[in-house]
Amino acid sequence: MRQGVEPRGIVASGWAESDWYEGPGWRRPGVPCNYVDVAFDTLLDPSQEPILPREALSHGKLAEMYWDTQVSGIRIPDGVARELEKAWRSFSRVAR
Repeated sequence: MRQGVEPRGIVASGWAESDWYEGPGWRRPGVPCNYVDVAFDTLLDPSQEPILPREALSHGKLAEMYWDTQVSGIRIPDGVARELEKAWRSFSRVAR
């Protein structure tokens, strides 16, 4: 999920390949962070390609999720994740 500067929205899809684990912090030395290993099947460059816009996540079941968080590691509830998969599939067919 690209936040902040427009265009905002979904820029990638893939799978978690690990459970979360603690590792060295990237922001402050000595303060650990949590990580998850990820394998991407799609990774879009928003400066070169269309992305699934944030506005597309404001309707139906997708509106049940708070998408504008500024922290990472948010779990998407199963029902919302299923709808997001459908929206991403539809977007991918049209955008490619």
